[in-house]
Amino acid sequence: MDSNMVLVNKYIVYIRDYKRYSLNTINGYSRDIRDFILFINNVDIGYVSDDLFREYLRYLYSNYSNKSTISRKISSIRAFYNYLVLKGLTKKNFFNDVKVPKRKRDLPNFLTTEEVEALINVSVSDIYGDRDRLILELLYGTGVRVSELINIRLRDINMDDRSIRIMGKGNKERIVLYGRYADEALGIYLDNSYRVLNKKGSEFLLLNKNGDRISDRYIRKIIEKLARECDISKGVSPHTLRHTFATDMLNNGADLISVKDLMGHNSINTTSIYTHITDDHIRNVYKQAFPRAESEESGGKS
Repeated sequence: MDSNMVLVNKYIVYIRDYKRYSLNTINGYSRDIRDFILFINNVDIGYVSDDLFREYLRYLYSNYSNKSTISRKISSIRAFYNYLVLKGLTKKNFFNDVKVPKRKRDLPNFLTTEEVEALINVSVSDIYGDRDRLILELLYGTGVRVSELINIRLRDINMDDRSIRIMGKGNKERIVLYGRYADEALGIYLDNSYRVLNKKGSEFLLLNKNGDRISDRYIRKIIEKLARECDISKGVSPHTLRHTFATDMLNNGADLISVKDLMGHNSINTTSIYTHITDDHIRNVYKQAFPRAESEESGGKS
């Protein structure tokens, strides 16, 4: 294995174990960085010239018409070079000076209340069904990322005040809360399924049939299967439930700062873009908050 690939593999371990990125994010970074390695051929990645960087940028804009793809690739390599600078393996990150094309941020689907209920209730009551119900209740009821969900340990859960300690991106810790329905699902799972599945004395909450920590990929498959079973035609993923959590919180009066903290966003701008506030909610807020708004009782000017 050449020296470039050794560094790439070390970086993958770094974002997996320290940054705690999801499997999908890790795979995306890996593909983008490996493509860059192939492009520079045999040049040592720590000594890539300014001219070669510019040549790579021209290559991206010549071969990819999708701005999102270009932006993602540049962001992946920029993060990799930030790591190399951090480790003293190169002196400058040329990609920090590159302006990436603005990506259109398409909001993921969110579920209606009826769809959430259908999705959760479609699970059968058996070893795996009780586990799957808990997965859904926690994803929807806390808004955690799937990468955070699979890393919940029993010691992270405080059942007295219904809270969970979450280790998020960059090892940033936060506390999320869960409600009565998730509490009931948790109790049923721990009393029954967990006793059967925990064959190896695991410290993790959610386990697969072999007694190992469940993977985020497998959770995605579970949710896709359950969505098909209850005839939800839109694409449903763990991220959809996270987005639905944020949408429902805002639509029911939660402030943006609180939602930001619960979701583990670094910036409120992320929360503002990520969440979707319905027109009805905006109208209700306007009617309640603006003193000269037309009241429903008056039906016109007073």
